[in-house]
Amino acid sequence: MAVSNTARERAIQYLTAYMELHGQSQILMLIFTAIATLTGVLASIWLHAVGMDSMVIRYPLSVGIAYLVFLLELSFFISHHRAKRKRFVEDMAPWHCTDLSGIPQPIPTGGGGSPATLAEKPNGGGTGFDFGGFDGDGILVVLLIIAAIVSTILASLFVIYQAPVMLAEVLVDGVLFFGIARRVNRMSNRHWFSSVMRRTLGPILILAICFSAIGIGLQTIAPKATTMAESFRATHPR
Repeated sequence: MAVSNTARERAIQYLTAYMELHGQSQILMLIFTAIATLTGVLASIWLHAVGMDSMVIRYPLSVGIAYLVFLLELSFFISHHRAKRKRFVEDMAPWHCTDLSGIPQPIPTGGGGSPATLAEKPNGGGTGFDFGGFDGDGILVVLLIIAAIVSTILASLFVIYQAPVMLAEVLVDGVLFFGIARRVNRMSNRHWFSSVMRRTLGPILILAICFSAIGIGLQTIAPKATTMAESFRATHPR
């Protein structure tokens, strides 16, 4: 097993350096996250249209749908490279070399994540504060909407930052060692899904909790509202 782990780590190191030099992994991950985010927004709109009015449930559920789409995109990415696996293995031929002195080191893969946001509604019908015509409730709604946007951006940037290492692990486990592991018992048969989950599940859970807290805050401030736009209109009457 030690031999197989060493071979896997060497292949990941080589492929990570290859992706960093060409600089395409972040662009590809940006496309993946943009599609997933758009899908999450559309899912929230659709769930609202079919009668799911609770933002507390709908928003984290939409985050989960976006994450499933992200995983589906990675599975298509792997299928595409498996279809031309022979050429891929030839292109990655130096992965088995023992001298890596001329290859840049992979980027750090330290932890991180998106901050959770919690809004608390003051006692009573309003805050009693006035900011240029906006009362305290109106300011809180704006801050919660901004928090939703910022937390989504931070989660996306975290995934994009890890793109070279994450895609390298996905290609090694899902393409390079796919088939080899079935013929050589010493090779690791780790599934690419576990690597992606290890790197992304934490931030996604934080993002889902964040959106649930945002939904709680918005519905506490504007109980009749079912969307961010309705919450904004309810606290910013013309």
